[in-house]
Amino acid sequence: MCFCCSNSPGIHVWNVAQPIDSPTWPNEDLDRQTHLDEAAVVSIAISYFLAPGAKVSTDLWFTSEGFQEIFTTYINVSISVFAFGIVGMILGLLLRSPISAISFGVLWLLIVENLLIAVKSSLQSWLPGAQLSAIASGGLPDLTYKHALTVGGIYVVVGAAIASVLFVRRDVAN
Repeated sequence: MCFCCSNSPGIHVWNVAQPIDSPTWPNEDLDRQTHLDEAAVVSIAISYFLAPGAKVSTDLWFTSEGFQEIFTTYINVSISVFAFGIVGMILGLLLRSPISAISFGVLWLLIVENLLIAVKSSLQSWLPGAQLSAIASGGLPDLTYKHALTVGGIYVVVGAAIASVLFVRRDVAN
């Protein structure tokens, strides 16, 4: 769910004009999950057909252990995507501008965090982007999965609480 565009006049009018019992709202979450499922299936299919060209064996992919790994990876990526979405929502609410939120998010997660980690590697255990990436990967050699879930969860919960307070107190028409 992206709230970063919710302060534009067109979106505000649409939200106000929709009846509360609109059938489109519950279906949006189902549609997002369906798209995530479709992306996973397409990714596995493409990987299966490209694997022989890269000399990767697919013998174990569709065994019980293979299905367990696919399911575990799917859950980890889903958690990470959800958390990155919450971070995007938080930035959108804090900055009140979609382009600012996207620019700041990309700048921080792709450039600033990596520079900070390159200068001081111990920061990898505490920066939010590193935590969410470690969750998607199922843990890293330098960063355990449990630590990433804990610290990443704290970032998401604290940020969501701040964003919730701002969202409730903010004048929507402004």
